[in-house]
Amino acid sequence: TGPTVSSISGGNNFFQITFQCGTAPVANGNILTFTYPTAYSTTTYPVLFARGFPSGNSFANEYTKFVVSSAGATTFVLKANGTLTASEEYGFSVVVGGY
Repeated sequence: TGPTVSSISGGNNFFQITFQCGTAPVANGNILTFTYPTAYSTTTYPVLFARGFPSGNSFANEYTKFVVSSAGATTFVLKANGTLTASEEYGFSVVVGGY
């Protein structure tokens, strides 16, 4: 199975996401595409960091396995760098700078 979003909250410049990894994660596969509630004029620079227990610990322990593969005015794509741990729950916050 693929990843499932458990929770998402926040706004355009800051939000939190918790998701459950699927049972057979794909190496270097896309994890999610996030669409901003309000588009930016040109581009964005999302920054991810761990949050909360226990899902934030999972994200912190595997931080190097997450990469923003593309970011634009309306979306950004989060991709795996390697293979995430099957069935693991990850929680992180995102701060977005954009113009």
